[in-house]
Amino acid sequence: MMELEKAKVIAENLKSLLAAEPEVVSERA
Repeated sequence: MMELEKAKVIAENLKSLLAAEPEVVSERA
């Protein structure tokens, strides 16, 4: 359960980063 919760938090953080910096992400991709 703990790993699943960690994964959820990480996914939310990644979503926030993607939403906040689309240009930076597209450059790296």
